[in-house]
Amino acid sequence: MNANLRFDRDGALNVIKDTLIKVFLSGECGAIDYMAISATVRQSTRGLMHEALNRYLRQFISEKAAKIGALTTPVDRLLEYKSAWKKFKGCVMDTDRIFAQYKVHEFCMAIWMDEMFYKMPWVIMDSAHAVLDEEDGGNDLVKVVTNSLLEMMGIGTVPETTKRRGKKRRRTSCPETPVNYW
Repeated sequence: MNANLRFDRDGALNVIKDTLIKVFLSGECGAIDYMAISATVRQSTRGLMHEALNRYLRQFISEKAAKIGALTTPVDRLLEYKSAWKKFKGCVMDTDRIFAQYKVHEFCMAIWMDEMFYKMPWVIMDSAHAVLDEEDGGNDLVKVVTNSLLEMMGIGTVPETTKRRGKKRRRTSCPETPVNYW
C-alpha cells in the first residue's frame, strides 16, 4: 500500500474500492489482496471505513435494485432478486472478514434492506404480492424474499417444513420499525 494515502472520505473509498469490486463482482478476493486491504483497514479509523463501505454498498445495491426493477414480470424480478441475494450474502461474509474488527455484517444487511425495500418498495414487495396473487407455485420465490427480510432483521429464516398436527404455530415478533445501524 502507498504510504502517502490520504485517509479522508474519498481516500478511504479509493483504498477499499478495488478489493470490494473483486469481492462483489467476481466473488473472489485473493490472499494478497485480502491481507493488504485488511492491514489498511486496521490502520484507518472506524468512521472513515464505515463511510467508505456505506458509499460503495449503496451504489452497488442501488444498481442491483435498478436492474431488478427494469425487468418486466414479477417472476423475473424475484428470480433476479433471489440470485442477487444469494451472491450478496456470500460477499457480505467476505466483507465481514476483511473488516473483522468492525463487525460490519449487520451494517451491510441494513444497507441492503434500505436500498432494496425502503427506497424502492415496488421492486420486490409488489412483485412478491403479484406472484402470490397468481398462485402459480411462486411460493418459493416469495419465501426467498421473506427469508431475506428475516435474516436482515436477525430473526432467522422460515423453516422448510412446518408440522401443524394440533399444535399452534409460534409467532416471532418482528420490530415495526427498521433497526438503524448507522
